[in-house]
Amino acid sequence: MLPNANFPWHKAYLAAFRETDPAPLSIRISEAMSALEQRQFSPLSNKEERVVLRQAQIAMRLVQPNTRAEIQKLISTDERFTSFSDACTWPDHPRQRASEHFVNLPRDSDGLHAEACPGASACVVTAIKKDFEVLSSASASQAQKLASLKFLGHWVGDIHQPLHVSFEDDRGGNSVLVTGLCDANLHSAWDALCSRQ
Repeated sequence: MLPNANFPWHKAYLAAFRETDPAPLSIRISEAMSALEQRQFSPLSNKEERVVLRQAQIAMRLVQPNTRAEIQKLISTDERFTSFSDACTWPDHPRQRASEHFVNLPRDSDGLHAEACPGASACVVTAIKKDFEVLSSASASQAQKLASLKFLGHWVGDIHQPLHVSFEDDRGGNSVLVTGLCDANLHSAWDALCSRQ
């Protein structure tokens, strides 16, 4: 389940994707995120982190050249990473803003129909909006925009992961115990099996 077109930020991504004139960095970055949302990915062939890396690589290929240049310019100010795709793994090492890597829904949910997180004050839905706003802000520093770019790339990767948009009663598979090749919870078993493919 992915965010639907009723979200105002999602509409902004789609509108930015169709924009042909030079636009501010925040709009062009939203173009990259929109490009990701239009793609289908097979997480069975990748470990969770590699899927985030791959999605960021695809976004960089699909964006307009001036967008790519702006993203690379911002990433070039990073002291640790030299590529957008590698930088998108940053929110997991170490884990930052832990409650924003997922959204949990009630079992009887038929999808997301608002920008608010169901049953929580923060989730991946509000994280995307928050970091998009930082990238859009004229008053945000380059360091703040760099962090938001890395978070935004990561969040879009997370919403494409099984068990990151999941059910609140099993905490995204973390409360479901499994046995076999992986004696762990379902979420950890999924990640471990993905890494063996």
